[in-house]
Amino acid sequence: MASPTEGTTMIPPSPFHIDPKTNEPYIPLPAPWGPKIRLTPPRLSDADCLVTHFNDPRVYPNLTGPPYPFTQEHGTGAITKWMESSNMLWKQVLNGKKCVGGCPVRIIRERVVDQEGNETGEDIFLGDVMVARSKFVEIADDEERERKAEENAKLEDGDENIVWTIGDFLAPSHHNRGIMSKAIEAVLDFAFRKEYMNAKRFVVTAYSHNIGSQRTLEKNGFKFNEEVKDRVDLSKLVGRGEGRVSIKVFERVEA
Repeated sequence: MASPTEGTTMIPPSPFHIDPKTNEPYIPLPAPWGPKIRLTPPRLSDADCLVTHFNDPRVYPNLTGPPYPFTQEHGTGAITKWMESSNMLWKQVLNGKKCVGGCPVRIIRERVVDQEGNETGEDIFLGDVMVARSKFVEIADDEERERKAEENAKLEDGDENIVWTIGDFLAPSHHNRGIMSKAIEAVLDFAFRKEYMNAKRFVVTAYSHNIGSQRTLEKNGFKFNEEVKDRVDLSKLVGRGEGRVSIKVFERVEA
């Protein structure tokens, strides 16, 4: 991760803070969870956490991307790519790039406190919330989906016509506490700012059985758009078995 002064004298703008121990940028979650719980860049050590959570039966059935079983090699490969992307985005923010193509902090961490309530300087990996350009997974027609995804990918960062999406997961130990709702709120605040991403439209999908994710989206101003029956062919997802699963589509548009 680039240091706050590497190659520039620019002071990181709000909403970023710099952790004095790790020198990492972070965004604290909104109340009541921040600053104890925050969004930070990924670290190579997070690979072990991905392996644990992506093999957890309380987590992986709600995901569409990672293979199952999820190996150490998978974890290291994923985290390495996330780190490269995060570092690039942070450098762009530091150097004053008008608009960037994502949020440089995505890993949800909780600061550890001692019995007196003082921070120990350590933290716990809780999950991930990622912003990316939509690939329109809700569209069943392969040709149309690929065409729209290609058009979306070609738009310049900051273009108001870009369609964005969110992918996320949270450690089961911290489910049902409103943490992911606040994490998404923090990411959206960053994305909607004109000086950072200038995002105007998000389209996010969730499996129809994943009621928790749907409620989290609704808490963040997303409106139900449609349900696409039997959209996901589980046989095409490594290790997920057979059958098909429906998805629900949610959308949020900023003026």
